Amino acid sequence: MSQKRLLDLASGLDRSVSGVHILLLLSIILYGRAQKRDSLIMLDRAVELSIDLRLFNWTALSTLANGDLVLEESYVRTWWELSHAVTILSVFSASTASEKIRLCHCDLPLPCEEGADTRAGLPLTRRTQPQFLDRTFFNDPYTFSSIAYRIEATRLLGEAQQMGTRSTSADRQRILINSLLNFNLSLPQEKRDPIQADGLVDEVLVQALTIASIAMILATQPRSTIIEPVESSEDVICKPYKDHCNGDYIPETQQDRPSPRSLRAADTIADRASTQNLTCTVVCHTPFYACTTALACAVHVGEYQSAASGVHRDLIKERIKLSLNALGRIGEKWPLARDVSHRVASDVRSVMAGERSTISNISMMLSAQRELL
Repeated sequence: MSQKRLLDLASGLDRSVSGVHILLLLSIILYGRAQKRDSLIMLDRAVELSIDLRLFNWTALSTLANGDLVLEESYVRTWWELSHAVTILSVFSASTASEKIRLCHCDLPLPCEEGADTRAGLPLTRRTQPQFLDRTFFNDPYTFSSIAYRIEATRLLGEAQQMGTRSTSADRQRILINSLLNFNLSLPQEKRDPIQADGLVDEVLVQALTIASIAMILATQPRSTIIEPVESSEDVICKPYKDHCNGDYIPETQQDRPSPRSLRAADTIADRASTQNLTCTVVCHTPFYACTTALACAVHVGEYQSAASGVHRDLIKERIKLSLNALGRIGEKWPLARDVSHRVASDVRSVMAGERSTISNISMMLSAQRELL
């Protein structure tokens, strides 16, 4: 689809919440097809329209819903889903829409559990984001939804991404790491395993846990490897992977090796990617999952470069293969994952064969070349 046709489509949509839905879905689909430039155009339009409609404001949103409680809940989800997509794309691409979202003072309640509105009826018992953040201090039996946990994980990911774009004190870094540790420790029993007793997978919870792992990687990598902003929105498909695998990332000393926490987070992502591919159809995965798996692979490549020969290095090699095979499976549905898998495998193969001692040009793997756009 040409850029002009996309812009014409975006301009011709009704200025309504349905228009926001269409633009957001188009953005995700285009991203999954590796058409990143067009994806960012659609995302930016979705953000502009949602801000014009003041979807972040509870009073304005309730007015738009006109007393319809089902629509009200739908609109609440719309804003949070948009915020989620914007943060993810600001990390894995060069989207600037996150700055616009960050400037909005959101006072919306958190969404309920999927299907709760139809099972229990409306109105629902609602909780706010401040109540979620302070849940540790209160003996409240209320169980927050998987979407609420994904919203919190996305917020922490945004904080981790900001660490790479500004001077960050050690105290701020420690606060973020402790917030991520608290995120995992505070999970109620029913939210610790996304695979339910009946074999069904809570995909939203999978996303929440995975996003928290990405945030831990970005927050705990050696300072020289914290992601930096790129100059052009056309530079890369999966930006943190490129930043972690460029020449500055390959560990020269033990001090520059992936931290134990980032390595554990990468292990978790790889394990979850393989488990999900075995227990549910790949169609469930979003294209963003390809980037998270690639980032886990980047951490393992760094550890492989540092590890001495022996059992540990063999284990890391198997971890790299696990991520590549998961990417290959996801690539059956999303072209982006297939392209990423091929590029990653080619360069990692060169390193393991001893054809070069570093991956100084590994950024070419995920470079958004014109043939992919």
